[in-house]
Amino acid sequence: MRCGFAHQEQHHASILFHIRDGIDLPDTVGTILEDDHSALYEAKVTSTEMIKQLGRSFWNSGTWEMQIVEEGGRDISTFTFTGTIIDRR
Repeated sequence: MRCGFAHQEQHHASILFHIRDGIDLPDTVGTILEDDHSALYEAKVTSTEMIKQLGRSFWNSGTWEMQIVEEGGRDISTFTFTGTIIDRR
């Protein structure tokens, strides 16, 4: 007798993290990840690190995007970042 859990086949795919910041910076290597949830988590961690590295230059530097795409071309998500400091004098 089976215990109620459906057998789920694991799907590993190469995920590309393309950056658009005034110019296109395509990911030509990719990262092998298990599923879309793993790809979104990796995008969150990576973009957080990128923002940390930018430091103060992140603010008022315009909008940039990280496009998360499966190697076969299927779009998973797009993260869009804009940081603006509002002068409240």
